[in-house]
Amino acid sequence: KNRKKKQDTAANMSSPGTSSIARQQQSTEYRESERRALLLSLDSFLSKVRRITCSDIEDAAAATAAASTQACAGGCPQGGNAISPSEAVLRSILAESHDSASHLCTSKELLTEYLKQPMPDALQSITKVYRIGNGPSSSHTMGPKRASETFATKWQKGVNGCGRFRVTLYGSLAETGKGHLTDVVIKSVLGEDADIIFYCGPIPEELAAHVNPMKFEALGYRGEPLGTYVAWSIGGGCVVDEHNVEKDQAAYNLYKHHRMSDHVRKASKKNWDLCEIVRQVEPELFEKVSPEELHDTSNMKGWLWKVWNVMQCAIERGMNSTEKEIPGALHLKRRAPIHNTKRGRMQLFGYALAVSEENAAAGEVVTAPTCGSCGVLPAVLKFLQNREQLPDEKIINALAVAGLVGSVVRANASVSGAEVGCQGEVGVATSMAAAAATYLIGGSPMHCELAAEMAMEGMLGLTCCPVLGLVQVPCIDRNVAGAGRAIDCAELAICRTEPHLISFDEIVFTMLLTGHDMKQDYKETALGGEASTWNLDETIHQCQVLRRRTVDAWHERSSPALKATHLTTPPVVPTTPPVFPTSPPLPPMYPAGTPPSGWLSGKH
Repeated sequence: KNRKKKQDTAANMSSPGTSSIARQQQSTEYRESERRALLLSLDSFLSKVRRITCSDIEDAAAATAAASTQACAGGCPQGGNAISPSEAVLRSILAESHDSASHLCTSKELLTEYLKQPMPDALQSITKVYRIGNGPSSSHTMGPKRASETFATKWQKGVNGCGRFRVTLYGSLAETGKGHLTDVVIKSVLGEDADIIFYCGPIPEELAAHVNPMKFEALGYRGEPLGTYVAWSIGGGCVVDEHNVEKDQAAYNLYKHHRMSDHVRKASKKNWDLCEIVRQVEPELFEKVSPEELHDTSNMKGWLWKVWNVMQCAIERGMNSTEKEIPGALHLKRRAPIHNTKRGRMQLFGYALAVSEENAAAGEVVTAPTCGSCGVLPAVLKFLQNREQLPDEKIINALAVAGLVGSVVRANASVSGAEVGCQGEVGVATSMAAAAATYLIGGSPMHCELAAEMAMEGMLGLTCCPVLGLVQVPCIDRNVAGAGRAIDCAELAICRTEPHLISFDEIVFTMLLTGHDMKQDYKETALGGEASTWNLDETIHQCQVLRRRTVDAWHERSSPALKATHLTTPPVVPTTPPVFPTSPPLPPMYPAGTPPSGWLSGKH
């Protein structure tokens, strides 16, 4: 039809009786109609993609399996051209919309690449976002501890000929495991005599499903292997093993939708707040529990109340800590206690410092969504509760809103700093806190999504470069900055009356692409960024001191008469090579037993 219309238009424009103005007007109208048709077709294409449901993928999987079985029956080698169910659905949509989608090749290829990944059937429980445990890292401390406990249930020393254990850490776990206390938590479960190997080379192909693999081996008394268990710490304290399952399967796939836009649309249609989405699916999380039950983390009843209790305790301990320094080779001073007498935004910053410093000291915290970003959400909630005089029930609802945002990111992207950088940790925490703050100050579901999107927008490209592998610099200050930005985004979003140009789902996808494009040195390896330049000034100073001492020794050896005047008189070059006297040792640049880091270690 378009070809015939084009031919008719060309014939009309070339007719002798048509003026140049009329021909130009007809050409403009034709191009405008083409543009409208393209936009309508593209909108239809995108709406079909967004409407992909679990049943569509299941039907495609059944059809693909049937076609594969039929082809194999005819002599075709099995698994030759297998495609994922989600890709099969996408191919059918692209086939229907080929003419319109081909005009925007970049968008089509982008969507194709995105939907080639296995699409989540639904969201998991928000308890996957809020995990209670000890810092300093969820992926490097909580995750390996859970994997060690799983391995310990299968193998025990002295049973079935098992004499000792060996654990090999790869990727980011090997690069920063020492600073994140990975070896300490593994030995706390498997015993102090467990062998921990930090393998900093390339990840073996069979373990490359994620950037944080761990291999546990049970060895006999002569060192012969008896059994192996492989697991991946994928961020936020979540562990996936070789069977791609976790221990607590009951918490999987509770929510019908996995896109934020679907939840906002449903809440707006029913005139709900976003917390009602969570309440309808997981009502037990909102149940108020007794003070004795607050410390029982074995069941999910009243989980949000338990989470809020741990957050408040972390703030209280951090604000009133009597320790002067945070444990670690950097000897950072604790700053949260000086904010006890502050008011306004300084109080907000004090709360973020308190929780982050407690996490760095291996205290008990809540992942929100990770340990490295655990200070953002508690600081925002406590600050707004004090400022607005809000009851605890309102804070529990805000935790549900933030948990829904975090679940959407976990389902569609990642919260692992080793996979997407700090934008997946502090960036996601800021989005969660912005959505919760918007709810607390009276925002609608649309405002909550808008605030979360704006918060993530400003965190794109944020790298994860912990100095000396410790969750201290720049992690603590980033939590403080994230808390401030969350409040700003909430107050800015509440003034808007129309949705943003970029949706939260789109910015999450952008964050995922940015993380995959990021160099591996900037993803929790302590090999790039601040981790490689933090001691540059001190090194230059020491070089200058060494040079000055060398010049002094040269003059002292060449001519004693020049010792007092060598700053103004040119030195006399001796005829024999100088022999330097023994100089007092340089002041130590690192504490005793602390390995050098950054460009001094020879890695750069």
